[in-house]
Amino acid sequence: MALSQSADLRLRALFESSAIGVGLADMTGAILEANPALTKMLGSSIDELRRRHVTDFTHPDDEPDVWRPLQALLNGELENYEMEKRYLGTEGTTAWIRVLASTLRDERGTPTHILAVFDDVTEQHLAQERLSYLARHCPLTGLHNRAHFMQELSVACQSDHDSVALCYLDIDDFRLINDRYGHEIADRLLISVSRRIQHTAGPEAVIARLGGDEFGLLLTGTHALTMTPVAEKILHALRQPFQVEEREIFVSASLGVVHRCTPSADPYQLLRDADTTMYWAKAAGKACLAHFDVQRSKREAQSYMVAAAMPEALTNNEFFVQYQPFFALDTRKVIGVEALIRWQHPMLGRLEPDFFLSLAEKTGFIFPLSRWMLDTVCTQLRQWKAAGLWTDEMKLCINAAPRQVQDPNFVQDIKVALEAHEIPASALQIDITEQAFTRDVCRIAGALRALADEGVTISIDDFGTGYSNLAYLAELPIHTLKIAGTFVNRLTNTHGKDAQLIAGLIEIANTLGLSVSAECIETAAQARHMRQLGCLMGQGWHLARPVAAEDVPKQLAGAIQGTL
Repeated sequence: MALSQSADLRLRALFESSAIGVGLADMTGAILEANPALTKMLGSSIDELRRRHVTDFTHPDDEPDVWRPLQALLNGELENYEMEKRYLGTEGTTAWIRVLASTLRDERGTPTHILAVFDDVTEQHLAQERLSYLARHCPLTGLHNRAHFMQELSVACQSDHDSVALCYLDIDDFRLINDRYGHEIADRLLISVSRRIQHTAGPEAVIARLGGDEFGLLLTGTHALTMTPVAEKILHALRQPFQVEEREIFVSASLGVVHRCTPSADPYQLLRDADTTMYWAKAAGKACLAHFDVQRSKREAQSYMVAAAMPEALTNNEFFVQYQPFFALDTRKVIGVEALIRWQHPMLGRLEPDFFLSLAEKTGFIFPLSRWMLDTVCTQLRQWKAAGLWTDEMKLCINAAPRQVQDPNFVQDIKVALEAHEIPASALQIDITEQAFTRDVCRIAGALRALADEGVTISIDDFGTGYSNLAYLAELPIHTLKIAGTFVNRLTNTHGKDAQLIAGLIEIANTLGLSVSAECIETAAQARHMRQLGCLMGQGWHLARPVAAEDVPKQLAGAIQGTL
């Protein structure tokens, strides 16, 4: 008996001192006992608990069947169960508690009581909720993040809505704001921008921060039809100044809008199209709105494909060179040839140089391509010289892109090629466009002077159609002006406005001691008019078409194909 009393005392001491809540109820669910840990957990005294039923602790957010396991326990259908549920604590706070309840039986196996152990797991639940929130939201702005936005977009694209509309927004030149004010101010500005977007877009829009300074807006169903006016309102709202720590900061944004019918909408393609459209807005000058254009997208996709194919095309010898002679219009003698690069694409056929050369310049492939071109034409010129087809007065003309002329290795590449093929610098003429002078003029001027000092002839191609600064003509080592074909093609006589304009260009060239050549001479009349206006050199299909290298010797004989 003494041992039983001792054990009972130890059990009572353990019950009272346990940090885990412990409670005892009868088989009706009426609470009989609770230790101090449980009374504290539930915010009630032991006397209050003894007057209550287990199911009295239903939380407003509990599911309707929350007590089904308890009922099964009371009915003898279960021996024990475990669950986590909310409990209202003191001052209306909510606690998450893990409950493990078991049936107690007497010697005959008859259920007599329910023993439950309660463990407060509120902190774990809050941490889990925080992780779940962060998995779906931007921690800085509170907006949806990219992952959750894509979930919403995917659901919208699979729904019964007739259409979806997506807007991709990027803050213009946000890096400059970071550099000027620092990251802390920039982050607070992003919070303010987010709130203004939310306020302007309204509750129908799903809004997300997609990246550093990029945001996405999604509208579905009938609301999708309002995306353009909503985007315009946001554009206007963001132009208003922001107050950040007593600083007045102005921003602008570029927006791209895409509408799509849901049955055919791919969420990832939709986002890519919106992103692309946003960059169209930036290309248009920023601080504006652009709409997706299917045809433009196809053209850009083809451009990307072509640009990506260039390295392999060079390896596969898809590029080749044609040569077009240019002539002295008074003597009808060939005075040189212009090397023109061509590309025979295996699927797209013959590609125009204006198309693929601009892509090569954008991607940087212009450098290996131009070195290949230089080596190819120098190799060919050496063969012509060896065959006695080339005189010292003739020029081999090649075109140089603006980015190419800016390359620090540009002059050295030319010198190396000339030396490797034993070609005198005086045999080479470099054509550059006026566009080159809108870039780093000092670097370009240095390159041109270095080439001119070596004996290379420098000419301005398509003169009159670009950036014409006459000061450069006087200061830089320019030898020849090539009058653009747009002027020549309009020439119908020697006394109209076009003729007067050409005469003025020729007079300027003569004053500066420069030679003049006409491009794109397509008729005998144009050749005659240009000669009468004082232009002594020219080229064009009327005189000779571009031909392969093996056909050039016939033209180098000097006869003009046509009548001047």
